[in-house]
Amino acid sequence: MKYYTTTTEFNCGIDLHARQMYVCLMDRQGKVLLHTNIQGNDFDYFLKRVEPYRHDLTVVSECTFNWYWLADACEAAGIKFVLAHALYAAHIHGGKNKNDRIDSEKLAHLLRSNLIPPAYIYPSERRPIRALLRQRMSYVWHRAELMTHLSMNQTAQNCVPALKGGHNRDVWQDRILAQTPNPYHQFAVRCDMDAIRTYDDLIAKLDGTITLHARHHQSRDYTLLQTVPGIGDVLAMTILYEIDTIARFSHSYTYSSCVSCISMLHLNVGSGSGRRSITVTAHHGPSLFRKAAAQNQLDMSGQEPSLASVIRVRTRKRSVPRVA
Repeated sequence: MKYYTTTTEFNCGIDLHARQMYVCLMDRQGKVLLHTNIQGNDFDYFLKRVEPYRHDLTVVSECTFNWYWLADACEAAGIKFVLAHALYAAHIHGGKNKNDRIDSEKLAHLLRSNLIPPAYIYPSERRPIRALLRQRMSYVWHRAELMTHLSMNQTAQNCVPALKGGHNRDVWQDRILAQTPNPYHQFAVRCDMDAIRTYDDLIAKLDGTITLHARHHQSRDYTLLQTVPGIGDVLAMTILYEIDTIARFSHSYTYSSCVSCISMLHLNVGSGSGRRSITVTAHHGPSLFRKAAAQNQLDMSGQEPSLASVIRVRTRKRSVPRVA
C-alpha cells in the first residue's frame, strides 16, 4: 500500500456529506487550528475560514459519491487536494467511536502523518463520458433483471422458458404469450417486454455516443484494446474509461492489484494465514479481465457447446484464468 507524503505546513481533513462538511485543520505538530461544521457545503465560507493558512495548505477528503465538486473547487482555488481511499483509510484509523467531528480530525492526523492511502482523482473533463458508461451498465443490469423475471414467471407456471429468439423481442414475446393463457399474465409479459425494448433503445444510443467519443478522442488506445482476443467494443470502452490512463500505475504489479488479478498474503510472526482475494479494489475493474478471458476461450475454434457452458459457469465462480 502506498501513502501520500504531505509537504505543506497545514493539513485539513474534511468529512464530506451531501449538505454539510466537517472541517479540521491542524499544523504539522498536530495542533488543531480550526474545527467546525460548515452547513450547505459553502466553499466560499470555507476559503474565508482557512485564509490565514491557505498559502501552505493541503486538503484531504474520502472518495465518497460526492467528492467531485470539492476536488474541482480546491483545484480552482489553488489548494492541494488529496483523495483518500475510503476503505483503506477506514482500515487504518479504525476507532471505537465515530462521528463527523472525529472523522475529520482523524483524516487530518493521517494526512500530517503521511498515512493517507491515495485514490485516483479522475480528470473532470472525462468524468461525464465515464458516467455515461456506468449509466449504460446500470441499464444492462436492469434489463437482465426483467429478462430473468420473464423466465422465472414461466417456470412458476410449470412451463419451459421460451427461447429468446436473438435480439428480436417480438418473436420472444409471441412465444411467451403462446404459453400464457391468463390475460393478466399476458399483460405483465407485455409490460416487461415494453420495458426491455426501451432499455434496448437506450443502450444502443449510449453505445453509439460512447463509441463515437472513444474513436474521436482516444482512437489509438481504443483500437489497440480491440486487438486483444476476447475484448470487443463494449469491454474496450469499459477498460478505456475506467482505467483512464496506464501512466497512473507505477508498475504492472500495481495495475494487476487494481483490477484484482492478484491475491494478497497475510503473515503473522512469520507464519501465513493464507492467500485471500482482494476485496478493496475498483468497483468496475475486477470483472473486466475475467470477461475477456472467458470470451477468448469461447471464441476458440472447434469448441464444444458443453465446454462453453462450463466456461460460463466458471466465469461466474471467478475461476477463469485472469489476464494481467
